[in-house]
Amino acid sequence: MIYFFITSGASLSTLKGLVMALAYCWGLILAIYLMGHGLVSVPRKLFRNASVSGKLRRIQANAPKVHEKMEDAIGNLEDLEAQVAELSQRKTGSAKEFKDWIEELADDSHLPESRPRTLTRRMSIPQVNIPNVITERYLADLSRQLTRARHGRARYLDEWDSLLQDAVDTQRILDSAASKRIEIGESSPDASILERLTVLTPYTRYLYWYWFIPYLRIFLGGFLSLASFCIIWSEVIKAINPHLSIIAVTVVHHTTSES
Repeated sequence: MIYFFITSGASLSTLKGLVMALAYCWGLILAIYLMGHGLVSVPRKLFRNASVSGKLRRIQANAPKVHEKMEDAIGNLEDLEAQVAELSQRKTGSAKEFKDWIEELADDSHLPESRPRTLTRRMSIPQVNIPNVITERYLADLSRQLTRARHGRARYLDEWDSLLQDAVDTQRILDSAASKRIEIGESSPDASILERLTVLTPYTRYLYWYWFIPYLRIFLGGFLSLASFCIIWSEVIKAINPHLSIIAVTVVHHTTSES
């Protein structure tokens, strides 16, 4: 902005150009960051996940952090629902004016007493901070906080379940090195025909997950690393000698064509 005002002057006529320049600058910075991150992180993730034991160690190292976030999200929701439970017990005063609103919040809430609690949450008492005068602004803010807390709880519960399932699958692949077999559990009675259908045998499933997938990840990681190198090399060398650019070699110019 300072450079733009120095070169073009600070006037109303240059405001449109300033806004366009800032938008282009933001878009270029975002594109460079995302592309640079992808050039490195995608091949690196493939290389790291090629090792089954290494993947299991990373899952186990990440589990405490995910579990702590899940506990915090559940605790936050329980604190808010405890406020709703306390509000629903008030029958007089300013709470009487918003009786229907409070009852609606109570019906949508699952009270902490009716939900299974872990040892950590049993030892902590929900903090109930309710103002003496209940206002419409307070209830609207409480409703927004409850909505965000429910979404956060659902998000971290899903992330925790996904992490557990990933850990179980990875451990099963790692344990199959001795038996040369990967067994899967029985399908649910309500499962469809496609869900019950299994194409691979336990031995071919072992070959697929223990040998084929890791080597496929190594191959894709190497291929994408080479592609990243080609992109970076072409961007650096094109200003010096465009003929040495690898990407420029893949572009065919038809000088006689109108298009």
